[in-house]
Amino acid sequence: MGRHSSSTLPVSPLAALIGIATLTWMAVVMTTPAELATDRQALRGLREARNGTREMEKLRKAMAQLHEGIDAAAQRPAAPAAPPPPPAAAAAPAATRWRDAAASKPGVVACVPRARAAPPPLEAPASTATCEFAAGLDVAGQDLRGGPALVGATEATCCEACRADAGCVAAVLSAPGDDPPRACWLKRSAEPAAAKDGVALCRPLPRRTPAPPPPPAVAEVRLRAGAPDAPTDAAELARRRAAIAAAVKHAWQGYRDRAFGRDSVAPVSGRAVGSGFDMAVTLVDSLDTLWIVGLKEEFKEARDFVATEAFGKKLRSPPSSASIFETTIRVLGGLLGAYEVSRDKIFVTRALDIGNVIHGKLDKRSGVCPPSFGARSGGGCPSLAHAGTTQLELIYLARVSGDPKFLKTARLFYDHIKRAARLEPGLYAQCVGASSGKITLGAEADSFYEYLPKVWLLQGGADRRATRTKSAEPLDFEDAWQMYNDALDGMEQRLTSRGDDGLLYLDNLNWRGGSAFSRESAMEHLQCFVPGWVALGAAYQDDPARAARHLALADELATTCFAMYDKQPTKIGPERVKRKRMDLSATDTKEYILRPEAAEGWWYLSILPGLDHMRDKYRAWSWQSFQAIDDLLRAPFGHASMRDVSKPRASASANRLDRMESFWIAETLKYFYLIQEETPSFPLDAYVFNTEAHPFSIHTF
Repeated sequence: MGRHSSSTLPVSPLAALIGIATLTWMAVVMTTPAELATDRQALRGLREARNGTREMEKLRKAMAQLHEGIDAAAQRPAAPAAPPPPPAAAAAPAATRWRDAAASKPGVVACVPRARAAPPPLEAPASTATCEFAAGLDVAGQDLRGGPALVGATEATCCEACRADAGCVAAVLSAPGDDPPRACWLKRSAEPAAAKDGVALCRPLPRRTPAPPPPPAVAEVRLRAGAPDAPTDAAELARRRAAIAAAVKHAWQGYRDRAFGRDSVAPVSGRAVGSGFDMAVTLVDSLDTLWIVGLKEEFKEARDFVATEAFGKKLRSPPSSASIFETTIRVLGGLLGAYEVSRDKIFVTRALDIGNVIHGKLDKRSGVCPPSFGARSGGGCPSLAHAGTTQLELIYLARVSGDPKFLKTARLFYDHIKRAARLEPGLYAQCVGASSGKITLGAEADSFYEYLPKVWLLQGGADRRATRTKSAEPLDFEDAWQMYNDALDGMEQRLTSRGDDGLLYLDNLNWRGGSAFSRESAMEHLQCFVPGWVALGAAYQDDPARAARHLALADELATTCFAMYDKQPTKIGPERVKRKRMDLSATDTKEYILRPEAAEGWWYLSILPGLDHMRDKYRAWSWQSFQAIDDLLRAPFGHASMRDVSKPRASASANRLDRMESFWIAETLKYFYLIQEETPSFPLDAYVFNTEAHPFSIHTF
């Protein structure tokens, strides 16, 4: 319910004003007794304003009637001169006349002058209701600034701060327990509003109309191949793909020569590295990329290694310390992706070797997986990302193997998570089942949200939507589609905010349970998968306006991810950006470990309906980023990581980390390559990609 700010006239001055007006009126009545009956209505209005609701509108009406009475009195003939003052006892008749017109009230003393001059006209008081407040309402995102306008604010000071800024349509005053406490956040819109305990929404009066949002202020794009929207011809696209394929071959050759059959290679020193998997993770993770970029001889050599019984034995007995989550997305996913592109049955055989072990480790009631093969489920803090990122692989394994147990187990987790607490409308804590904690679309949560639309698509959701066929079959995962849309709404309402640079950022929340939370301004590189995730479902939305809004949101977030690269002197993006400062002055994690999420988001947007007309922009962003990485991080045995992307380019050789994750070939280089294709090899109405960029076909089986 709305209420006025504390800048409204306080009670005691209001009482004084009404008292003065009452005395003035009584003086008029004494000099014009014949008018008493006609003017009682004005006095009654004043009594109602004083003793009743004190609503300012009633006060103004009563004062207007008072003015009319005073003006009429001033135009009447002057009263005869008053006789000499009688003794005190003789004052009774005048007092009696006054009591006839007055209303009794205990504890009040009235003073009536015996004679007075005609008073000047009284001015009606100006309205002090400059803002209206609604308790318990918050507006996520829509920030005019990168931080609060005031900290330790009151309703009055927050109201004035909003009124002083022409672009402010509303302001939110945070709760005393928020970080920062009692902060006044200026908003460019009052929508979408959502319930949140302890905060208050302020709207200046009269209400203001939101202005169109400013265009994102991205630094001028510097490209060797021209402007980002310049058309790219077939010859140029072929040249780019050849350069990216050469980078794949260089990274693969370093691994093959120095670490073949081991997990990974150190790209600077050439050391073979055991990453805790002991499952040749770089080899398996790279299989479908080798096929896609045309390195068929390299693919065959790797395939023959996978076919050996010695490797099958390793898959059937993974190390107890190996992560089930990472093994699922890299090893199981890599084997299934290799089968998808080649149709070689040996990859199904090996997928069953590791898939049966993974399946056996999942909780049979909740589908939650423990952190490692040697750990037990149910303890500690089960990761939302880990528990929610086996389903796509299990569904596809059930298809290619013909074993339905994998599909049934994939279903368990969604039945479990639907009963968990959440921040409405659709955001969950990082720890499965927790009713408070960190909420993010980044680490420990990201791929849970990513898989919601993908399991629905893999199980034919788009086909049912196209034919208007509804399904109540749990194994069709219709509830995952609804959870996806709820999460989209939660992201829009809770997790987006705009920086001083005009860019749209993703925040994290510290959730205290219920609707209470505080905001943390830190956008991870991992969160750059979100543009593709948002846009992926747009083609299947029933509401065209919702679909258009999601496409615009996806493009804005993709622009922010490009700015993370383009605003660094190296043109390489950092692990995260804190407090919306692209100069990384507030960031303590400035490394780049060859992550794929930015390129992933640009690829999705470049081929999805509704944004494909901007394909050349996304291609140019991707090409610039690939060139920067290949130029600065190419090492003797692959591509190195970077310690600090904010350092000058001249220091690149001393700024390297001797580390090359398997996802460099599996994901990052694959997305760089695919975005430069003339015609997409993997249209998204026919394929879904797992979170490690391994393709699974929707309609083949």
